[in-house]
Amino acid sequence: FGLRHWMERGEGMGIDERGRPNRHDTVVALLDPDQMLTRPITGHFSSEDGDIFRGGPVGSTGDNVDSDLSRAEGAPRFAVRHGHPLAQEYGFRDLWRKYGSHAAGPESPAAEVTPTEALRSYAAGPPYLATASDMYSIAVKWCDFVPAVYAEFPELMAEMYAYSIAAAHLELPHQLVASLMVSDTSTGSGRDGD
Repeated sequence: FGLRHWMERGEGMGIDERGRPNRHDTVVALLDPDQMLTRPITGHFSSEDGDIFRGGPVGSTGDNVDSDLSRAEGAPRFAVRHGHPLAQEYGFRDLWRKYGSHAAGPESPAAEVTPTEALRSYAAGPPYLATASDMYSIAVKWCDFVPAVYAEFPELMAEMYAYSIAAAHLELPHQLVASLMVSDTSTGSGRDGD
């Protein structure tokens, strides 16, 4: 809700008469308040700079979903642009899918996302990076979907699941990167996969 409020009313922001952010081409980065940066975050990423990309070609069995593309020949590059947001890969995998149909409706594109697509493009968490236009679209739907997800799953992860549902509903697959956050996934302290 804070992101949407800032984008609609924040200094230098605002929404034009067409419903777009005034600075629609600006890249917006959303971080958790307890995140620390290990390097500058820009809208451009490259495995040559140490970025670890996730996803990649997937066979009919869904293999290679978690492969590290940065080790592939022809190291990938990625620039955040309209229709192409980027986020940190999170360990909740495709657990958000069980709430998508309820939150966004059975006709939503979010209800049609396959487990493989969910892993490749929507197991996303902060930092989130998108153009202001895409981020505002996500923020609006995110605000719409959080109450429904929380009603079914009253846990901390409800808001992250709702973000994934919003992105999938808008058909905004994220390039997932595994190098923006320092984390200890071996603690196993989270519930439902966080």
